[in-house]
Amino acid sequence: MTCSLFYMLAHYLTLELNCKITLLGIQPVSVELNEPLSPEVECAANEAVEALTSTLL
Repeated sequence: MTCSLFYMLAHYLTLELNCKITLLGIQPVSVELNEPLSPEVECAANEAVEALTSTLL
């Protein structure tokens, strides 16, 4: 269900802004409240930032 919501958002933005949209998601290790960011997710987020920075700059 969540994926379809993201698809709908991307589709809407594509139509409204007349541009290409790419959504990037990182699946959490845990979704418990007040849990710190897991090392795996932090690593994936850092890798995504590095990849996007090198692509966009």
